[in-house]
Amino acid sequence: MTDWDNDVDVVVLGSGGAGLTAALTAAANGASVEVYEKAATVGGTTAVSGGIVWIPAHQRSSDSELSVDDAMSYLHAQSLGFMDDELVETFVRTGPEMLDFVEAHSDLRFEVAEGFPDYKPELPGGRPSGGRSLNAAPFELTQLGKWRDRITSFPADSAMSGSMPRPGRASTHRSTTPVTTAWQAPH
Repeated sequence: MTDWDNDVDVVVLGSGGAGLTAALTAAANGASVEVYEKAATVGGTTAVSGGIVWIPAHQRSSDSELSVDDAMSYLHAQSLGFMDDELVETFVRTGPEMLDFVEAHSDLRFEVAEGFPDYKPELPGGRPSGGRSLNAAPFELTQLGKWRDRITSFPADSAMSGSMPRPGRASTHRSTTPVTTAWQAPH
C-alpha cells in the first residue's frame, strides 16, 4: 500500500459527463479538484452512450420554441404522474444555464442533434421533430496532447444486433470524430 496524503476541496469519482461537469463547476468557482476514474480511459458511460444531452427547453433550436410548459407536459406524461414537479421543473428551467456555463468555462460547444425525436414523441408535449437533444460539436483532439489517447471512443459496433444493423442513435453517430472537452483546474 502506498502512503498517500492529498488534500483537495472536491473529489469527483468518475469521468462521465456528470462527473466532469461537477469538476468543471467546482474548479471554475475556485475549488481545488481531483477527478478519479477506475477505467484506463475517461468519458464514462457518457462516452459509450453517444454523449447526447437532453435539455428540453433551450433556445438553440432553429425550427421552433422549446417551451417549459411543453417539456413539463411531456415529462409528466412519461412519469405517469410519479415525479417531483418542483425538482423536474428546476432541471427543465436550468438546463440551458448548464449549457452556457460549460461553454463559458471550457472548449466544449453544444449543437442541436438533428433528427433525434423525443423517445415517445406521441405523448403530450412530445417532439417528433426533435430539437431537445444536443451533442458536442467536433473538437480537435490534438489539443489534448498526451490525453488524446485516454478518451473513451464511442464503440463502432454498438448499433449492431446479431448480424443485422439496427438503425438509431448509435449508427447515426458512430462515424463521427470522438469529442471531449479539456480544461485546466486552478492549481
